[in-house]
Amino acid sequence: MVKKFIAAAVVGGTLVLGAAGIAGAATTGSTQPNCSKAQNVVNRVTKLEAKASVWLPKAEQRETTAKQNGDTTRADRIQKRINRVNTLEAKANARVQKLEAACPGVTAS
Repeated sequence: MVKKFIAAAVVGGTLVLGAAGIAGAATTGSTQPNCSKAQNVVNRVTKLEAKASVWLPKAEQRETTAKQNGDTTRADRIQKRINRVNTLEAKANARVQKLEAACPGVTAS
């Protein structure tokens, strides 16, 4: 549903602005990290990783139980959530590494 909405927004933007307007909008923006907020971002990621490390074993147990009970639909949904959390955690770790490299004094606690 969200992907359809984004696709519709892109098509609508193309019709309103033209392809050159979208290309121009895509090239603007800063790629430099905001070092004044970097430590807050790292702290938040660390806090969320702690929550994920508590949640993941419980979710894996629920998935195993669902499989044992023959409820493959539920097990598949739980597996999708686990995959989503793992993906978000990987992206967050990559972001933290970039911030640590770009901003001196920023460290994961």
